[in-house]
Amino acid sequence: MAKNAPEIIESPLSQTYTADGETVEVSIYRLQHSKWKLEVIDSQGTHTVWDDDFNSDKDAWAEFLRDVTENGIAQFIAKPSDSPLH
Repeated sequence: MAKNAPEIIESPLSQTYTADGETVEVSIYRLQHSKWKLEVIDSQGTHTVWDDDFNSDKDAWAEFLRDVTENGIAQFIAKPSDSPLH
């Protein structure tokens, strides 16, 4: 009998966020019985994932807002030179 995959729980704080004319998707989630993960996805599908886990989804959201306030949203936007060649 195969084991069931752990349930992924998405935070209600996950959302689209726009600043300085740029929009990203903020994803806050966790596996059942684990800490929260924070991931930001730009319009090109480039992912930025925090190495650290968070005790609560509110802590993850606060970290995202702090980072945007201190460093700007542009840090999450892939530049054309960052995109793989097709």
